[in-house]
Amino acid sequence: MKKLILIISLTLVTGMLVAAGIFFLHKATSNAPSPQPRPAASNGTRGAMTDPQRWQITLQNPVNNATTDGTQITPTLSREASNTTSPAPTEDSRVTLDFIDDLVDLALEHYHPAHSLTNPGPKGRLDLTSTMLNMRYGLSLQGLDQDGEDMGAVRKAILAHVLSPRTLDLLFQLYGQECILRADEKLGRVRKPFPGTSGTPVEKPLTTKQKQEFFHLYGQKLRDMGNIFQAIGTMDHFADTMTNHLRLRTELNTAYYTFWQLNESNASEARIDEAATDIKNAILAFDRNKRALVASITTKAHPLMTREGDILYMAQWAFRRISTQSVPMDIIEALGKNLTTLGDDFARHGDQLE
Repeated sequence: MKKLILIISLTLVTGMLVAAGIFFLHKATSNAPSPQPRPAASNGTRGAMTDPQRWQITLQNPVNNATTDGTQITPTLSREASNTTSPAPTEDSRVTLDFIDDLVDLALEHYHPAHSLTNPGPKGRLDLTSTMLNMRYGLSLQGLDQDGEDMGAVRKAILAHVLSPRTLDLLFQLYGQECILRADEKLGRVRKPFPGTSGTPVEKPLTTKQKQEFFHLYGQKLRDMGNIFQAIGTMDHFADTMTNHLRLRTELNTAYYTFWQLNESNASEARIDEAATDIKNAILAFDRNKRALVASITTKAHPLMTREGDILYMAQWAFRRISTQSVPMDIIEALGKNLTTLGDDFARHGDQLE
């Protein structure tokens, strides 16, 4: 009952404010002089904006827009002054800030500085792969909207949302810099195990050099992934190539299964030898196809930190999106471009650390 009274009260107050606003607006309009010709708008003046434009403007670096009285107004302040649009969202409805937090934590977990217990070598390294990323977020959906009990349907809905022309660029604009800022913040608190003088492990904070290395390594990893997706997104006959690749893999699995079945059923030696030959031929055909597929990607992408297995996994992931969710090839290419840009931003931030 109290809630109902509160709602009614708020409604009445809002109605009174709106009515008052209309009244004063009418008075101001009726007393105003007749419109006079206006000079052309300056380059800093913006017209009506669509939702995506509002988001993009908010997320860009401030741009100095001069008004007629010389005042410099950033896009955000211009929007507030006009009061014609609502504030841009700070969190996506499907991909939340919890996802960004978890992703940064995962990245930190898989960075191993040089001479640490997990990496005694002379250089820092990463062991995070696209396979790990897909297994983590494809199964747990950590930080992703989970409205529904059918995990398969929820997963498809999230991917359809992310891999849409309108959303993809906006997500990178919304969260790209946020990733860097949160990584920077967490790097100041993280501790990594190093050998102690007495043989007991010692938890140590990262040095500035190690923080720089973190951003440089992940910058290159992001560029690798971006270049690979761009190569895939611009490949001729990619779907046919992947269909053939998966067919050969199925034939290889079938050859192995047939061989095992013959062994268990005490088949003749000649039949078992024939099945063994089928396995050998299937292996050769699949291996040739796999090398050609990887080469068609790496000759365009030139990855520095991504191995063959991960490249194939990314190709299969892209193919599933294209074949089962009708994601256009240019969206895969756009995903790659955004990842490459984010990688450049990571590396640039590492250069600026002191």
